[in-house]
Amino acid sequence: MEKKKIIYVWKSPYPWDVRVEKICKSLAKEYEVLILARWGNETKKAEQIDGITVRRVGFREKPIKSLPLSFNRVWKKELETVIKGFKPDAIIVREIMLGTLVGKLGKKHNIPTIMDMAENYPAVIKLFKKYKQNIFSRFLIHTLDLAKTVEKNSLKLIKNIIVVCDEQVDRLKSEKYINSHKFCVVENTPPYEDNTKIEKKFEKPIFGHHGNLTADKSVFEFLQAVIELLDEGFDMEFHIMGNGEIYQETKLIVDESNHSDKIIMYGNWKEDLFTKYLNTINFGVLPYAVNDFTNTTNFNKYYDFLKFGIPILTSDTKPMTRLNKELSCGITVNVDSINDIKESIKKLYEIDYEAYSTNAYNAYLERYNWSKDETVLLQYIKEVI
Repeated sequence: MEKKKIIYVWKSPYPWDVRVEKICKSLAKEYEVLILARWGNETKKAEQIDGITVRRVGFREKPIKSLPLSFNRVWKKELETVIKGFKPDAIIVREIMLGTLVGKLGKKHNIPTIMDMAENYPAVIKLFKKYKQNIFSRFLIHTLDLAKTVEKNSLKLIKNIIVVCDEQVDRLKSEKYINSHKFCVVENTPPYEDNTKIEKKFEKPIFGHHGNLTADKSVFEFLQAVIELLDEGFDMEFHIMGNGEIYQETKLIVDESNHSDKIIMYGNWKEDLFTKYLNTINFGVLPYAVNDFTNTTNFNKYYDFLKFGIPILTSDTKPMTRLNKELSCGITVNVDSINDIKESIKKLYEIDYEAYSTNAYNAYLERYNWSKDETVLLQYIKEVI
C-alpha cells in the first residue's frame, strides 16, 4: 500500500531544530515526508536527509526574498509547486507567520492543515529585544499586538493544533476564535534510551544549569543566593555550562565572590564536559522568568534532567509547577526572590533525595520520553488524515 504524504513547512534552514527533526523522523516511519525549509546557504536546492525530502525556499537568493511571511510570493509559489507535484494528504506548518498561507492553500486544494505550535508566538515575540528598539516595531508588536492578529487569522483557517503542554491548550481554548479545533499535546521530550539514570550519593546540593546564558533567566538571583549561603558556611556547589549575552557579567560575579572553587563555569558546551557535568551535579536548575510565554510552554531541559534521574529546582511557571507537584521530582521556587531561593536550598539538606531521583527517572520511563510522544503524534495525524 502506498504511503500517504505530508508536507512540513519550516521557516528556517533544516536540519538544526531538534523538535522539527524529531517530529519529521517520526512521521517518516509511516508517511512520505517533504520538508519545505528556508535556504541557509546549503549547496543543493533539494536533497534527501534520513529518508526525508528537503526542498529549500529562496535557493541562492538574497535572504530578504525568502522572509517567511504569508504574503511573500516566493513562499506561495514554492508551496503551490510542491502541493501540485508531491500531492500531500496533509500539510503541517511550524511558523505562525506562514499559517495564513498554509491555511488558504490547504482550503483551496482540500488538504487538511495542522499547526505545530511549539510556542506561544504572540507572547514570545514580545520578549525579543529587536522588537523593543524602535517606535515602529514597538507599535506593531506591543501596541497593535500584530502577532496576536496573525495567530487569530491563521487559526481561523487551521483547525488542528499540536502544542507542547496542557497550559497552551488552556490558553487557546480561552480565545473566541477557537471553537471546533482539535488539539494534541506533544511534549519536548528526549529520545528513549535504556538505563540512563545516573546513581548519585547525595551529601550536599550540587546545582547545575546549562544552556545559553540570557537575561530571561534569573541566573543572577540564584547565583547570589548560592554566594550568600556559601558566605554563611553552607556547603554546596553550582556548575554553569554555556555561553551567551550575560556570560561575562556572570563570570565577573563569580570571580568577585571568592567562591570560584565552588561555582564552576564551563564555558561553551562540549560533549565530554557535559558528561562530566551530568555526573557531578545532583540538582538541575531552571530559573526561567515567569511570563505569558513560559507559562504556556515547557523546556526540553526539564525532561533531560528526568532522563538522568536528576531532581529539579525550577521557577514557578505553570507547567513546571504542575509537573513538580504531579511527579514529586522537583522543587518550585520564586526565583525573583533571593531570600526564597535561600530558604528552599536550606530545605534540600533534609529531603529524601533518592525518592526525588527515582520519581524523576520513573516519570521519564513511564511518560516523558519521545517514544511516548511519537505514539501520540502518529495517532493524532492518523485521525486528521
